Amino acid sequence: MSRASLRTLACAVFLCLLPFTLYLPVTLGGRTLLPADNLFQYEPWRSDPAAAMLTAPNGRLQLQNELASDLILQNYAWKGFIRDSIRAGELPLWNPYLFAGVPFLAAGQHSALYPFSILFLLLPLSAAYGWFMASQLALAGLSMFALIRTYGLRRPAAVFAGVAFQLCGLLVVGVVHPMIVASVAWLPLILALVDKLLRTDPGLGGRPASLPWAVLGAAAIGCHLLAGHVEISVYTALVTTAYALYRLLTSGRLRERGYAASRIAWLALFGAGGALLAAIQLVPLFELVTQNFRGAGRSTFEQVLSYAFPVRYVLLWLMPNLYGSWGHHAYFDWFSLRMEPATALQGTWWGYSAKEQVESSVYVGLGTLLMAVVGAALGLRSLLLRRDARDRVPVPFFVALAGLSLLFIFGTPAYGLLYYGLPGIDQLHSPFRWKFPLTVALCVLAALGFDRWTSARSSLQRALALAVAAAGALAVIGVVAARLAWPLVSGPTTALFEESALAPQRFSGPQGLFSYIA
Repeated sequence: MSRASLRTLACAVFLCLLPFTLYLPVTLGGRTLLPADNLFQYEPWRSDPAAAMLTAPNGRLQLQNELASDLILQNYAWKGFIRDSIRAGELPLWNPYLFAGVPFLAAGQHSALYPFSILFLLLPLSAAYGWFMASQLALAGLSMFALIRTYGLRRPAAVFAGVAFQLCGLLVVGVVHPMIVASVAWLPLILALVDKLLRTDPGLGGRPASLPWAVLGAAAIGCHLLAGHVEISVYTALVTTAYALYRLLTSGRLRERGYAASRIAWLALFGAGGALLAAIQLVPLFELVTQNFRGAGRSTFEQVLSYAFPVRYVLLWLMPNLYGSWGHHAYFDWFSLRMEPATALQGTWWGYSAKEQVESSVYVGLGTLLMAVVGAALGLRSLLLRRDARDRVPVPFFVALAGLSLLFIFGTPAYGLLYYGLPGIDQLHSPFRWKFPLTVALCVLAALGFDRWTSARSSLQRALALAVAAAGALAVIGVVAARLAWPLVSGPTTALFEESALAPQRFSGPQGLFSYIA
């Protein structure tokens, strides 16, 4: 094996080990990702004497984010039903335990046919969720690494983007919805294979090839579809189609005889092959979807936009726990100079919606954001100066994707392009899930920024490092100054404290809210 291959292998091993290290307590450590204690918030478990083991000293039941209950009330039940059916020698086609019975296998969100779901058959369910999530985060990191290397960027930049993607808030907090995490993980790899197909990169024989990339692409799309989240699949299809068209039109080879026709044919095989591999799930799913309650005309454009993020969520990209956390039960008090317990069982969460801790998780890391800005700026500059090679990072595409995603996430009228322009989109009531394409775009741009920054002249490196250090120092100085000038800032803090319905239940006073945010 060549030295270059060994380096690539080392990067791949690192991207696999990192999520397994994160999830070590729930794989080999004897713990579980399942929020089993949430069951004691509901009957009949709430009346069980065992519930007393989960109460606080004041006698009230410990509470967690209610959205986390989906994992134990819904997904765990699905996986158990699949196991029981297979052990009985039956296909889990029909679920007799809901109402008079409902279709089960056709629904897809259970991920029963997804290859990685074999973990739920081989391992105890309490342990399988940890191994499944670790495997999907590893897959996400490798997927992003492959995309960045396809653009010809160096391995450190590819590892940087891989880590940023696999440990972003969308995926780490997404444990509540394993099918979303599994679906999201495949998009970078699909884009990488589209690139290789359009460029006819050499295959195993060292000659320009199309068939290997079409076959691998079909396999990736098939696995993505079997992961079981239709909404993420719709976004994946839209992004992949737009990406393929952009790369085809900007390839510089359109004048070659037969190039466009052959590439379109191969791309069609790429997509159709994936759909055929997943047909066992897609065909019954299509029939079921036509009967669902979100049919045409059930929701207005205004109602769909009401599910978008409010503007204040912009701050969550910088401070993911700005509005508190169900997992934080103490905070450092800047007035008593010691740790103080939160006064509520919901931890320090003082926000407006439980979704702020789950569905609204958009954090990708401050370093990723910084490098994405650097990458976008330098990439567009190189493009304007015609210095960038055509086959490198398609910066305009990812900048446009990030911009459109932001417009959709925050419910601007631009969402009408999808709502009125594409059939069936009106059934998707969560424009905020465009945080998925946005996260992918930010990680790609960050890889370019990291690559340019680490290969730049030392003066540029020092300037950027000093700018970041200065910004951090100013933030710390600002917090300290606000504490020292408390009489001047107590008014706005008190107003914020009193305006919030939950802050008085979480903190002893405005000083507590200030300390937590600080």
